[in-house]
Parts: sequence; C-alpha cells; structure tokens
Amino acid sequence: MKMISVFHNKGGVGKTTLLYHVACALAEKGKKVLLIDLDPQSNLTLYGLDEERVQKIWFDEERYVNEGFPEGINTLNSETNNDLLQSARSVHFLLKPVESGVDDYVKLPPPCNLSENLYLIPGSITLSQFETVLADRWSNPSDGDVLSIRTMTQFRTISKRYSAEFGFDFVLVDVSPSLGLLNRAIVTTCDSFFMPVTPDLFSMYGIRNIGQSLKKWENSSIQINNIKTRALRALYPEDCVKFLGYTIYKAQQREDQELGMVGAHRNYALRIPEEIAFWIPKLYVTEKNNDQIKESIGKSSIWFTHNTYPALAQKYKCPIWNVPSKSLDAVDASTVRLNKQRLLYTRSAYSTFTDDFLSRL
Repeated sequence: MKMISVFHNKGGVGKTTLLYHVACALAEKGKKVLLIDLDPQSNLTLYGLDEERVQKIWFDEERYVNEGFPEGINTLNSETNNDLLQSARSVHFLLKPVESGVDDYVKLPPPCNLSENLYLIPGSITLSQFETVLADRWSNPSDGDVLSIRTMTQFRTISKRYSAEFGFDFVLVDVSPSLGLLNRAIVTTCDSFFMPVTPDLFSMYGIRNIGQSLKKWENSSIQINNIKTRALRALYPEDCVKFLGYTIYKAQQREDQELGMVGAHRNYALRIPEEIAFWIPKLYVTEKNNDQIKESIGKSSIWFTHNTYPALAQKYKCPIWNVPSKSLDAVDASTVRLNKQRLLYTRSAYSTFTDDFLSRL
C-alpha cells in the first residue's frame, strides 16, 4: 500500500480535480485505489456521491460524531448486527474512536464503490474538530504517549487497515489548503505527496511556504526515529514522506508562444523548477527523483485549463473523459457535443501523467 497526498497551501490550484482524475486513471490501469477525503470542505466526496447520499451518511452517524463514546468504551464493538457498520461511513466517524480515547472499530464499514477498482471514504465538514484534539495531544513522540501517537498516526492506520482488508494498491488523500496541524499529521504520515502549481505569484509563494514548513517538520522525523517501542514505531511510515514532484495546472494555453502558454503564466512557469529545487528540503526527495522533480510530472500533458469540464465531471460523477457517454441534461448536451474531442482527450493526458507519476514511486 502506498499512501499519497496531493498538497498545496494555496486554494484554487485544482488539487481535488487533479487527485480525482489521477485516481480514475490509476483505476483504469488496473490499480485498486481508495480515495479518502480529508479536506473538511468535502469537494472530493461530491465527485463520487450525490448530495442525498452524503446527507444520509452524515445523518445516520450524527450521534457518534457529535457525542463520541462518552462511556469510555467503543460501544459499537459490543453491539451485534450493528447496521451502522454495515454501510459506508465518513472519515470523521472512523476517527471518532481515537478522538474519544477508545479502541478502534473491530469491523470496518465498507468504502463507497465509485467504479471498477475505485473506492471512496467520504469526507465530513466536522473534520476540522479533529484538529483541536490533535493540538491537545500533540507531544514529543519519544515520550511514548500511546494515545498521542495513535491520534497523530490514525490517518495512516485507517489507510493500512482498509488496504489490508480490501486489497488497495494506493490510498490517495485530499487535504485542505493549509499548513496547520491537521495537514501536518496527514502529510507526514503519507509515503509521498505531489503538488499542483498554478503559474502565478501566490502559488509560487506557496512552494516557499511548503518548503519552509517541511524544514520545520524535519524535527518530527528525527523524533519518530527515536521511538523505541516497535509497535508504536510501526504506526509511522518506514521513512519520512517523499516529494514526488509537481505539475503546472490550470494554465492558459497559447500555442504560438513558448511553452504553449500565455506570457503572464509562462514567466512564472519558467521559474517553478528552480523554486522547487531551492525550497524543498533534500530530506524529502529520494536520490532516484533528485533530477525528476525539476520537471513537471507528465511534462505538459495536463498543464492547461479544463474550463468548465471539472464541474461536468462532478455533476455526472465520472472523470471528464467519461462525460460524453453519460445521459446528459439538455442544458449540457450541446456543450458536450461541441467539445467532445477535448473531453475525450483528457483520458490520454491523464494516462501520460499517471505513467510518469508511477515511475517516481
């Protein structure tokens, strides 16, 4: 199992769209993929599930998400034929036992099946509450505080348990545009992360902010290696999270210009490789990828804006390239017909991206 996040601390760079379509491309290549929505905004969830189903999931588990397990035991483990664990649950529900300081669920609720080889653990708008719990329990891992370490690593524990039971090759996690404690716990317990970068000033400074944060997080990696209890050390990855690389995303195309993009975007795009090389600490780059991270993953395959295509993908719960095969509303039919070839082309574009992505693992 490889647990991988898409990460950028600037919003609007397209990370959720990118992650979802990479997952779809991996699934089409025969890889079994689990998506986990760890962004409280839950946009990834809406790529796979309609609002009515999301609402039912949240409603059915509301008591436990709000109240936890105040008795000090995981009561759902002692109740037989518990319907709540027979159907898909949100990620905050899965985190609730460690948040309440009780044992994990013995039985795992099934993930949502989106398509062949592709599954989802839905997000929850209440997930931000878990960051408060993290803040209360964040301590030096070498102290051996079991509950603290369980809390900090629970995202990975959930990923490993689902992979072991359902046979997932990849767990891809979406996170919020933040450098806060929640994302620190998520990203530092992943095996790898990659980064979409829009060619603009704010996204460029985002690279700098991420690099500076990774530098600060180096101490956590050192402390983790000092954990002497084998069972607790095993809750973390064997090595610190590794940076797979970046891709330019949502650039405006102009084929008669250098890099095939408009000048304002090109000027920033040309600077990205040196910004990446300067700001991402060497600790987080494998020797294998030391030269590759200077090049956009998949080269220019997915650089340019998808226009309104992601909105269509989210509406019809499928990757962009499958939209033309769906039963379309009249309001969308003419747009899709006129842009059918562009929509279909995204399949090969993401396939190219994903091949390079896999080569860096």
